[in-house]
Amino acid sequence: MRHQGVRGGHCGSKIHYPILDAIANTKVREDPTPTKVLFVPDETFYCVAELSNATDDTKVRAVWTAVKVEGAKPDTKVNEAKTTSGSGQLEVRLTNNDLCPTGDYKVDPFLNEAKKPTKALTFKVQ
Repeated sequence: MRHQGVRGGHCGSKIHYPILDAIANTKVREDPTPTKVLFVPDETFYCVAELSNATDDTKVRAVWTAVKVEGAKPDTKVNEAKTTSGSGQLEVRLTNNDLCPTGDYKVDPFLNEAKKPTKALTFKVQ
């Protein structure tokens, strides 16, 4: 789902708000495939995002969560990654030295100081 930028301002000026669209996948590609929803325990998980209308100081934060995973409390934060970027494709990845426990996961990408994620990406590890 693409989010539309919001424009507004005074005397004909335009304010552009950054737009973030993201997918979960096992690798970064020039032309990302649709979100992958099933992973195996030894894969590296990527959140691939396309950022547009963004200034070079736009902050992106991705929070990885184990939603329902055997051996963990529900909604346990696994990791968090932060980066600063302008418009273009960016990626954050989650790797594990051991096998990732099976279950339901999500990654939530946030823009700047937003309290709510731009979109939630859910996936399973089996």
